[in-house]
Amino acid sequence: MSKLYKLTSMIFALCLIITLVIPQEIIHATTTETENLTNLTIHKITGDTKETASYGELTGTETPDGEPISNIIFTYWEVSKAHYDVMMENQTAYQTTTQVETLTNTSGTALSATQDDGTTSIKGLTEGYYWFVENKSAAVIKSAAVPFGLVLPITNKNGNGYITNLHVYPKNTLAATPTIDETISGNNDKSKSADIGENITWNIKTTVPKGIEEYDKYTIESTIHDHLNFNVDNVSVDYNGTTLKKDIDYSISFNDGSRNLIIELPKTKFSEMGAAWNDSQNPPTLHISMTNRINNHAEMGNPIKNNSRILFDNGHGTNSSTSVEEPPVVYTGGKKFIKVTEDRDENGKLVTLPDAEFVILNSNGKFLKQDKETLDVSWAATQAEAKKFTSNTDGTFEVTGLSYGIDNDNNEGSSTYTLRETKAPTDYALPTNRNTEFIVNNSSYNDTQPIINKRVSIPDTGGTGTILFTVIGLALMILALVLIRRRKQA
Repeated sequence: MSKLYKLTSMIFALCLIITLVIPQEIIHATTTETENLTNLTIHKITGDTKETASYGELTGTETPDGEPISNIIFTYWEVSKAHYDVMMENQTAYQTTTQVETLTNTSGTALSATQDDGTTSIKGLTEGYYWFVENKSAAVIKSAAVPFGLVLPITNKNGNGYITNLHVYPKNTLAATPTIDETISGNNDKSKSADIGENITWNIKTTVPKGIEEYDKYTIESTIHDHLNFNVDNVSVDYNGTTLKKDIDYSISFNDGSRNLIIELPKTKFSEMGAAWNDSQNPPTLHISMTNRINNHAEMGNPIKNNSRILFDNGHGTNSSTSVEEPPVVYTGGKKFIKVTEDRDENGKLVTLPDAEFVILNSNGKFLKQDKETLDVSWAATQAEAKKFTSNTDGTFEVTGLSYGIDNDNNEGSSTYTLRETKAPTDYALPTNRNTEFIVNNSSYNDTQPIINKRVSIPDTGGTGTILFTVIGLALMILALVLIRRRKQA
């Protein structure tokens, strides 16, 4: 029994040792290993400076300045200390996957693309040396803190442990986003006066940025003023001088209600445009040309403009729009007239005259023609083709839709026209000088210019005046006959 008792006691003691000692060692090893693991979050942000991160930034309680950049992919390697030291000495020589793989003879692990908040993460990195590179993006023109290396784990601020949730902030400078401008005609003008119905060419130009192949959206919108006649068939689009094909290279639509014109490029076109991008040249441009005409709803002297903008998504978190800073304007003018006499009524006002007829000439001696319905203006060589203006019962008449000034004078110019009277009112005479000059400018339509006629004054046949002359004439004739007879008798 004593031997059995001793054996049992020894087995019991051994079991006790196993239950007390071995689990503690396992727990200690597991705890130590867990404490040394690092969860890494990479924040991709805009910026062009490389700065030492603070402990607040490393732990994620502070965030450096910069906007998040999405859709950037990082690849990383766990490397030996020797390789790590080589790469740290010349970081720019190991900033691509090919360069790092050539040195280490190992393939890296690609992380998921950064999200809308600019982050991507990896959990459970063990103690060791790591190297991170950023996969090439055409939209990135400069990088700061990329590539970068990490020696893990990193000691916490108090020096009594490690940072288990680590945050790093590599920075990029992205290519400039697209710009937009709009002009009139072929001289990059910002203002122009025109006749009603005259074709006016509007030019919208947008830059095509570096990295366009990574864009998700590139759309041009223009709200056409309702004082302009517009036809979507009069729109053309070219890229760096090459005409693009409608419904193949771009889509176009126009809403008659909202007056909104939309020109949109498909993503397949982005890739083609990106392949042609050349760093040594100025950014290529997209040029939209369209023809509008001032219509008969225009307000005389008031500027008319379209509102154009570009809407874009660069594929890296910048989803925005840019409007034309100085939209070009067009305008047209007119003049009001009143036909009057020199006589005044009982109230002291000049008497107005109906049914006087006029034509209008420009400075080149051409006669104004004008459509009765649309008021579209053209100019004829002969008076027979000219539009006839007739004074109303109150003596008034007007002309609208005439251009004035010169291009790009910002609605500050004026032009001189000639009003020619071709038929006087009944009982009134045409003026000796039938031409009256008038000025058209941005305010001329607000004033009324009087055109004065004199009443015809002709003595009535058989009246006192003619009888007197007749009597005197007869008396002289009789006197002459008497004198002749006396001479003969003598």
